[in-house]
Amino acid sequence: MRSVNYSLFLLFLGITPLFAQDQALFDEIRLTETVTDYGLTGRGTIVAVFDRGIDYRHPDFIKEDGSSRILYLLDLLDDTGANDADNPIGKGTVYTQAEINQALESNTLLPTRDASGHGTPTAGIAAGNGRGSEGRYLGVAPEADLIIVKITSEGAPAHNDQEAEAPFSFIDDYLDDAIDFVNDKASEEGKPVAMIANFGSIQGPMDGTSTLSRVIDERFGPGFPGRAFVCGSSDDGGVANHAGGVFVQNETIELEINKTTPSLRMDLWHHESDSVRIEIQGPSQSFGPYLSPANSTSLNDNTGEFALFYQGSEVDFFGSTSPRKELLIDFSGPNGVYTLRITGLTIENGRFDAILNPSNIISNASENTFLSFVEPGSTIWDLASAFNNICPNSYILRTEWQSIAGGPFTFVGDDNGVGSLWIGSGVGPTQDGRIGIDISVPGNVNFGAYGPDSYFATFSGNVIEDGEAIYGTLAAVSGANPVLAGVVALMLEADPTLSATDIKRILQETARSDEATGSTPNNDWGYGKLDVYAAISQILGPVSNKRSISHEIILFPSPAQDQLTIQVEGTRTGPLSIQLMDLQGKTLQQSEIPTHVQAQPISIEELPTGIYLMRIEDGTGVLYRKFSKK
Repeated sequence: MRSVNYSLFLLFLGITPLFAQDQALFDEIRLTETVTDYGLTGRGTIVAVFDRGIDYRHPDFIKEDGSSRILYLLDLLDDTGANDADNPIGKGTVYTQAEINQALESNTLLPTRDASGHGTPTAGIAAGNGRGSEGRYLGVAPEADLIIVKITSEGAPAHNDQEAEAPFSFIDDYLDDAIDFVNDKASEEGKPVAMIANFGSIQGPMDGTSTLSRVIDERFGPGFPGRAFVCGSSDDGGVANHAGGVFVQNETIELEINKTTPSLRMDLWHHESDSVRIEIQGPSQSFGPYLSPANSTSLNDNTGEFALFYQGSEVDFFGSTSPRKELLIDFSGPNGVYTLRITGLTIENGRFDAILNPSNIISNASENTFLSFVEPGSTIWDLASAFNNICPNSYILRTEWQSIAGGPFTFVGDDNGVGSLWIGSGVGPTQDGRIGIDISVPGNVNFGAYGPDSYFATFSGNVIEDGEAIYGTLAAVSGANPVLAGVVALMLEADPTLSATDIKRILQETARSDEATGSTPNNDWGYGKLDVYAAISQILGPVSNKRSISHEIILFPSPAQDQLTIQVEGTRTGPLSIQLMDLQGKTLQQSEIPTHVQAQPISIEELPTGIYLMRIEDGTGVLYRKFSKK
């Protein structure tokens, strides 16, 4: 791994080296000293952002030569390009780097945008190059390439000269195709990829068994080196929105719900061996009784005040493989207290878990709460509960900031002060009893690229004082997710053979505990606070003998067919040892590049089509490079 002086790196980008990102964040996670000692910038990796889109015109996503850092932009909201030759999934519209470059050069607008404004700071915090702020707001992995997938949005009203965007979500239907698209493009590029899904709210089984969770587990983890998926817990902590307890045979419990918004969803899960009878007392009348269905059947009812769906374990809404029945009720009747009287008929297991949505501290729905059987925790949303997901939550970096409107401004839930867990962070355990949180990351409040045409930018309090009107705030777990995604890209730069399982383990083993976290691991903080320096040190060794290489190495072409050329730049005092490996680390070829040779061809004619790894070592250390074989 080459050693890079961070100030020199900024100068290379044409940026005055004032300070990186905001110094508070970089110092808090020990990134400043990581970059200084190990020279990691995300080069040779990809950060893929699944979010609300991106303002591709922002200078943070443009190189010094004016070309885009975005390799591909997949807009799933727009199907006009579904049948294009460059769209392998037949959904949405794909914009290639060449098409984005053409739009930048001709100053024309592509018909894609980040209407809400959430996706742009997500990408900026993870991998912005800081060019729009003279380096003040540099992302964590500023030399990573980008792939953007517009997959969901809460929508945005019409604002300034921008049309409204209606809410949409293709997460359930298209997430698997979108991940496959990113993985395929990363393989074509011969680069490892850190993916980030920056969305999610509690409902579903939340135990790693849903169809959505299995999408993650089937594509990441052991056997998938160079691929990682980051999805944060949720913003649904800190409110009495989780109820749990035990049904007792021949006894009746009363589960009370306070409804304060026009609509409210309750999603309750219990073991398939248990049979119960339910009666519902609303603010003005009662309903039922309803008997829990057999495993393969369901019961539906629409009273006008609510829609009730009682699903057997084989037909639940989320495709869960767990042996649990699902009771989902969408309340639309008058506000007030609803009481579910649940009588145990045949009880073998007894455990139940229920959640309410919407119900979080940053919405107007924080008073949608359970009034009985309230249990803290279990607010890790369904996708984030996947076994091979890397799950962060958010703690407080700062409690106030200055904006273009003055200030100071603050963010809801930061009352406990710097270093404490943000009160709205989703926390463990998962509904199957795992801790759930892998690492806690400073997310309140971070600064990143802002699209000036976005809805977020219409709130002057969001736009930070010294950000040239194109940088602003991102908070909650949404602010923590991109920090971790950028760090994962740095870990993959250090060792592109790491799998998501390896990355989770390293993050957990190197997390730090303090007075705020208490003894770890625990359900609130997971394994502790993110420590980038410790994580990279575990991968590369102590800085005194870190695996660093002083030469620039280029492999071409990629993909290659019969022959691969290794180009070495810079003066050397000794030979280079070359080791060609598959992605499982098996050595396929070994050779040496003599000191005086700058370019050496290697025959790969006998290799099957696929992705391979080149390990290059000199007297100072080791460098890894990926390439693909046609």
